[in-house]
Amino acid sequence: MHPWIAIGALGALASFAWLLTRNLRKRWYGPGAIEIALALALGVIVAAGALGAWYERTHADYGEPD
Repeated sequence: MHPWIAIGALGALASFAWLLTRNLRKRWYGPGAIEIALALALGVIVAAGALGAWYERTHADYGEPD
């Protein structure tokens, strides 16, 4: 999957999750807490994908030894 397609899909999922949870705010968490949590989760997912892609590019695959 191309990285931009993956980022778009994750953005769409995050937007959908935000739409589902935007009216679930309670008094014990502040305004914007859900959005911040979703943004942090999205950042972690994107960082993990970027690190995985970097690892693939920089490490040669020599196959299994005979």
